[in-house]
Amino acid sequence: MWTYCRYRAAREMDIAVREFSDRDYLENPALRSVQYGKYSGRRLTLVQRDDSHFDFIFAPAQSRVAEVAFRDVDVSLMTPSLPEWARADAGLKLTDRQWNRQQVQFNRNSPQLEVSRGDGFEQANLFTAELAKNCLNAGLWELLLFIEEAGRKALYYHGWFTFPLGQYKRIFQRSTGLSYWRHFYYLEHWVDPEGVRIPDSGQPHQAERPFRRTLRWPSCLVPWRSAAVSHSRRCSIHCG
Repeated sequence: MWTYCRYRAAREMDIAVREFSDRDYLENPALRSVQYGKYSGRRLTLVQRDDSHFDFIFAPAQSRVAEVAFRDVDVSLMTPSLPEWARADAGLKLTDRQWNRQQVQFNRNSPQLEVSRGDGFEQANLFTAELAKNCLNAGLWELLLFIEEAGRKALYYHGWFTFPLGQYKRIFQRSTGLSYWRHFYYLEHWVDPEGVRIPDSGQPHQAERPFRRTLRWPSCLVPWRSAAVSHSRRCSIHCG
């Protein structure tokens, strides 16, 4: 039951978006707009179009908030893949690709971006809308919305959500030709090597600091700790 819940996938899925106030996320490094927090309250409807393309529709809970939709996004470009020559050391290469942040920017006039409804502020002032696969565990994504303010790009909305792991698993296997289950643990469990030393020439191996597998969250992404717990609780409530 746990596996079904965690890796469930459907052609259309309703996904919670987690939002944090300035008080909740004191270490937020972003340059925030004076409008930050005024246009919150969204849920994601994820619609699968084909093997790798999806619509991301962020619908508002309040009438003043706009609906923001990303159309025909190729998720395989934001999922680890491997060229044939790299497969001999697949674990290291896949870890490197998963643990690097990818953030894709859609300009206001992009044909893949639609902004509708709301009180008109976002339709008139949205500068860029961006989707990010962050540098933590598989499936952890973000939505970031920006306006131009005082000549600078300023963040006015930031939400965190989980791209369905069942879809991630399917796209991973399609892109790499590898079994997801042979690699899932380090893709889904970010670890901190805690400054492990690389051996210097002539230095005895015994003097090296041992590698310690410990879970640790980068300070710029602390909200994911709460989001992950929330997702786990929702899973247990809805699936058993």
